Amino acid sequence: MRPIVPSVLALLAAAAAPLRAQPEANRFEQQVLLQGVFDEPTEIAVARDGRVFIVERKGTVRLYDPRTQASRVVARLDVFHEDENGLIGVALDPRFDANHFVYLARTVGDSTRPRHRLARFTFTGDALRDERVLVEVPINPGCCHTAGSITFDGRGNLFVSFGDNTNPFATPHAPIDDAPGRQLWDARRSAANTQDLRGKILRITPTADGRYTIPAGNLFTDAREGRPEIYTMGHRNPYRISVDRHTGFLYWGEVGPDAREDSSAGPKGYDEINQARRAGNFGWPLFIADNKPYRDRDIATGVQRAPFDPAHPVNDSHNNTGAKVLPPRSRRSSGTRTTGARSSRSSARAAARRWRGRCTTRPTSPPACGSRRTTTGS
Repeated sequence: MRPIVPSVLALLAAAAAPLRAQPEANRFEQQVLLQGVFDEPTEIAVARDGRVFIVERKGTVRLYDPRTQASRVVARLDVFHEDENGLIGVALDPRFDANHFVYLARTVGDSTRPRHRLARFTFTGDALRDERVLVEVPINPGCCHTAGSITFDGRGNLFVSFGDNTNPFATPHAPIDDAPGRQLWDARRSAANTQDLRGKILRITPTADGRYTIPAGNLFTDAREGRPEIYTMGHRNPYRISVDRHTGFLYWGEVGPDAREDSSAGPKGYDEINQARRAGNFGWPLFIADNKPYRDRDIATGVQRAPFDPAHPVNDSHNNTGAKVLPPRSRRSSGTRTTGARSSRSSARAAARRWRGRCTTRPTSPPACGSRRTTTGS
C-alpha cells in the first residue's frame, strides 16, 4: 500500500471550494478513552450522548460509555472472517435516540456461500436484537477488497460501500482476466457489472419496517440497465466513505494497484481521494486517475487491443451479467499528476451530457452521471 503524499486538506481544497486555514495542533487535546482491548477494530459510530459503538472484524461489537469510562461487549455476531472479510461497518440511524436502530455491514456464511450483508438491529436492553436484513451481496471466496463502510446523508439516505472482490496479485495493473476459471481475477464481473453490487456504493432510504426505498437520482432507473440501488460504480475498494451533511457530496478513498511505471498494459497505479456530487461511473477496472485507460487484451494469445474509451466504455467480459455499454466516465480530475489527454476528457463530458437523460429519475431531478476525482501518483 502506497502512502498518499499530499494532505487530505490539500486534496479537498483542490477539488472543492476553498477551505479555512487548518487549526494549529496546540488547539487540540487528545484524550485516550480505550486502549489495549481491541481485536482488529474496523469502524466506530458515536451517539449524541457520547456513547461509542466499536465493531471488530471477527464479529465483536463493543460499547464505550462515557459515564463509566469503560467498554463492554454488547454482541458477538457470527461472521465469515477469512481473508479480509468480517464485521466491517457500523452506523447509527439519524433518529437513533428515538428508534435505537444500528446498521451493520458484515460477511456471513461460509467458504461455500459467503456474502456481504447490510442489516439493521435494534439496540435495547444493552444488546443488539431484531435483525432485519436489507441487502445481501454474494461474493467469491479466496480474496479480496471487501469495503463495507456505512454512512447517512442529511436526508436520511443510507450509503454503503462494497469492494470489487477481485484478486489483484496476478497483474500490477487492472485485473481483467476473463479466461475460464479465472473469475476471481476479473473485476469487470463486479465493479464494471451494472447488475452486480460489488465494486459499488449504494444509496437507499431505510424504512421503519426494515426495508428500503430508492431515492431519486441514483445511477440507474431502468432495472434492465442496472441495479437501482447503485449510486456510484467502478470502484476497487472504497473501504471508508463519508458524506458532507451540508452539501450531500460523497467522499471516499481508493488505494490503487501496484504498478510503479506506465506500460503497454496501461498506466501506473494511482491512489485517489474522490468526490461524487451526483451519481456516476468512476471507471475501475477500465480506467484510473483522470481518465487514464487500461488496454483490453486477448487472454489466449496475449495480443493487446485498443485502450478502453472513457466516452464509450464497453464491458465485453465473458463474466459480465449486466449492460455491455456502460455510463461514460464523465468527470474531470484535479490534484497531483493528473495529465490525461484533454481530448478524451472533453469527449467524456459530451457523452455524459447525452447519458444524463437516461440516468435521471424524472426531469426535475439532478444530473445523475457527474462526479469528481482527485488523484495522487504512486
